[in-house]
Amino acid sequence: MTSQKVQLKSKVTDADGDKSALTFEVWTADAAGNPLKKVSIDDNEWGVIVSPYVASGSTVTVDVPVGKLALSRPASSGPTGPLVRTTRLIAARRCT
Repeated sequence: MTSQKVQLKSKVTDADGDKSALTFEVWTADAAGNPLKKVSIDDNEWGVIVSPYVASGSTVTVDVPVGKLALSRPASSGPTGPLVRTTRLIAARRCT
């Protein structure tokens, strides 16, 4: 495999039915799912991706630029069991 495309998706819901933009941020997490460190996924000052405005009820998809997320495999097992590196999307938030 020579390249991988990473996309983040979220359904937009606005109580008033207004168009909304979402911000996407990614964090590393420990084995229990607790956030550890924010991962910069865009070159803006906040390191987040902001979607275009879309209608409430639709799904927005954003592409993560190549090289912003590294592939990681579980590390080899140690004396206390396997070590796992986890990255998770914490939230997509509406921009107002």
